[in-house]
Amino acid sequence: MTDQKSTADLRREQANERRAAIHRCGRCDPNGWLIIAGKAHRCDHGAKGNPA
Repeated sequence: MTDQKSTADLRREQANERRAAIHRCGRCDPNGWLIIAGKAHRCDHGAKGNPA
């Protein structure tokens, strides 16, 4: 039971980190997607620099 709880806690922490990165990004929508030329692209939140 403790293994499941620690796994759940780990997943919760990772989700919180993803939400914080999306919030800091400012380029993508709240789900982490960019719309470019009418097509959806997963945002990297500036990790790779400028994709253009």
